[in-house]
Amino acid sequence: MQEYGFQIQDIEDILLDLNKEHHIGGPENDHNKTLKGNIWKFRYGLELDKDDIINIYIKIRYNPPEELVCISFHEDELFE
Repeated sequence: MQEYGFQIQDIEDILLDLNKEHHIGGPENDHNKTLKGNIWKFRYGLELDKDDIINIYIKIRYNPPEELVCISFHEDELFE
């Protein structure tokens, strides 16, 4: 967030924009067996300007019926 100057609203906008094209993994069980829900993984390409695109790795836990928890939100190390 700090490196690219993201604000909370920027992150909320990205999370709300996720769709099946961004999906790269899941649903899968959480490593922590005490937590309910499934883990979903996404990669989101964000154009900062014409020549600068970053890929953001996002991991979310979905706790049915209505709770989503963002576990990870950072630059994807595989695409740096």
